[in-house]
Amino acid sequence: MIVTFYSYKGGVGRSMALMNVGEILADVGYDVIICDFDLEAPGLERYIADDLEVMQGLRASRGVIDLFEEYRETLAGSGPLQPGTDDPVSAPEGFRDVNGLRLRRPSSCALPISSPNTTRLGRIRFLNAGRRDGDWAIRYSERVQQFDWSDFYRRWAGAAYVDFFREDLTAGQTIVLVDSRTGVTEHAGVCTHHLADLVVLLSAANDINIEGTKWMASTLASADLDALRGNRPLQVMPVAARVETASQVEELAAFRDRFEREFAAFVPTAAGAAQDFIQKTEIPYIPYFAFTEKVVARQNVSRHRELYGAYEALALAVVNVGLEAGMLAEPKRRGWLAPPEMTGRYTIPLPDERPPARLVREVPARFSVAFSRAEGQRQIVLPVAQELEAILGPSTVFYDHWYEHWIAGQDADLFLMSIYGERSELVVICVPGPDEDKAWARAEYRAARTALMRATTEEDSRRVFPIRVGDGPIEGVLFNEIVPDIRGKAPFEAAEMIVARLNLVRQIAIEAKASLLQWPNDAPALQWAMADQNEVRRAFASLLREGSAERALLVRGAAGTGKSHMSVQMLRNAVALPGVLAGRLDFRAASGIDVGIEAFAGPLGIEPPPGRTLNERLATIFTQLRRQAQPTLLIFDSYEAAGEARDWVEGVLLPHLFSARWLRVVIAGQSVPSPAGSIWESVVARPLTVQVPGPEDWLAYGRATRGEALDLEFVEAAHKLSAGNPAVLASLLGPLT
Repeated sequence: MIVTFYSYKGGVGRSMALMNVGEILADVGYDVIICDFDLEAPGLERYIADDLEVMQGLRASRGVIDLFEEYRETLAGSGPLQPGTDDPVSAPEGFRDVNGLRLRRPSSCALPISSPNTTRLGRIRFLNAGRRDGDWAIRYSERVQQFDWSDFYRRWAGAAYVDFFREDLTAGQTIVLVDSRTGVTEHAGVCTHHLADLVVLLSAANDINIEGTKWMASTLASADLDALRGNRPLQVMPVAARVETASQVEELAAFRDRFEREFAAFVPTAAGAAQDFIQKTEIPYIPYFAFTEKVVARQNVSRHRELYGAYEALALAVVNVGLEAGMLAEPKRRGWLAPPEMTGRYTIPLPDERPPARLVREVPARFSVAFSRAEGQRQIVLPVAQELEAILGPSTVFYDHWYEHWIAGQDADLFLMSIYGERSELVVICVPGPDEDKAWARAEYRAARTALMRATTEEDSRRVFPIRVGDGPIEGVLFNEIVPDIRGKAPFEAAEMIVARLNLVRQIAIEAKASLLQWPNDAPALQWAMADQNEVRRAFASLLREGSAERALLVRGAAGTGKSHMSVQMLRNAVALPGVLAGRLDFRAASGIDVGIEAFAGPLGIEPPPGRTLNERLATIFTQLRRQAQPTLLIFDSYEAAGEARDWVEGVLLPHLFSARWLRVVIAGQSVPSPAGSIWESVVARPLTVQVPGPEDWLAYGRATRGEALDLEFVEAAHKLSAGNPAVLASLLGPLT
């Protein structure tokens, strides 16, 4: 089955939707090929690989344009070397004889992709757009532009080759997801009109997208196209994408009504009721994923259920269309096709369907969740632990059998006590059956019970979570305490309950920490090695107060006005405040952005994160800061050179100022964000404009700090020689050390 993802205009999240649907389909057991057919703007490998070396390896593989050119050359009599020659790439199993021609099988160029999901039941392979490594990268654009698709179909039996291409990729009920070019182009027509069995049409919430998508849907549904395809059925699936759901309530309601009116008739019957399909597959706009290009299906799903749910509803509809058409078998994950109203969500991992874990688990500094032993009820506890690890990530869950190599030895009870006491965020005590009395189980049980009995604060008591897996008693739990019984729950339901308790514990910890660490109640006295700029100094001192109405300060000025020197003074003052973290990032740092990120993250107590883009690295740092919720000042200098980081600062960071009372932001530059009309306008002080301090200002500064007579003529000479450089003048005229 071939599913083409198409959008009339770009920027609607087409490639992101394709990647997420592919991940979900592979998770539930399908063999998936991701095909990058957006030849003019390739790049799906960015969503697949974080490692630059892996990404370059994918770009170095044969791809779509290589295969089509190779076929044309083969037909002309100068094709690839035959199997058995000294070409190391060629292999007999990678070719197929078709009407006297030996053609390379497209599926032989599809490279397997690894997955962080240890419970995946299927696989993903990737077919590149074309070779773009070394000299191939220079020639790629020219090759694509010179390939004449009309001539290919007319003179080179192109339709026959596209049929071969389609049949080879879909062998064995493989699902092929094709990323198509936007707009009306010839090779987009190959993807939608010829290759596809189903076209997913993604539309943003504006007139040009809706009208263009409606035109394409009507074209694909026409009887004329059916005839050209030899009556091979083609269905379309309209999906609203990149929908902003957090504001503009009236406009959002009007768009949803219009989208349903325009497209309900096109929804395949196998996808269910049109209204339900349109509502459930609506893809919300989440800035984090837009800026970082993260695939949510590889992330912690429980934190982004709305976005994941839309992609999963789309994947479910794709499978149902394939099942009805006889192109697909049912997924290997039993229960996944159950209606969401029966399950509360689509994905239902069942314990007997999970493959044996081959994960090599590391010993973390602290586990997110630790289970006590329930020797006679492992068939209940193990699937819940597996589901938790699938949600929280590898090496986050302590389950004794997984770590026997680590805990075995003398004084096991003391070792377990440390795990349940200091080395776990949440301890899940499994109430066992009445007859379980094995020595090892008793040691583990005593350690877990000690953690319960030592609970004194609300955080301590909440981080001990008893659950019933048997009918036995548990010492230390009062008769009137609620102990959930998970014996009647599906593993994912029990896991989600435990995750909810974990989130509660984390929130209590954040609130407790916040009550101890806060900004000063009064504006602090500042050490300000600057002439003049008193207005900025007063505004900055006010910003550092707990009760400050403003949480961001914008400072703009021409080059040479001392903004960078001023931002350094701000950093020095902030780090001197008890319990306050502060970091400064200069977007124009001469040493490069890698060094700049290291200098920014270090004072914040964060390891410099890896990442392909600056936005991705900033997002990682901010995520860790949000978990700490400690008073934090972030200073961004030379904002005019921020480039792509502007999107992250103005679209992600500044909107968080509403809820993040612990956060303060200073932005300095020749240009700064405009608060007018923004959602964060009310929490940002009015922008301040600074001028170059003159010799008289520096004279007043020197007399105030030195306490001695200074000559204006001397200061004028120093000002001239230093070209007004604030750092030089502050050193020359500041306090004697």
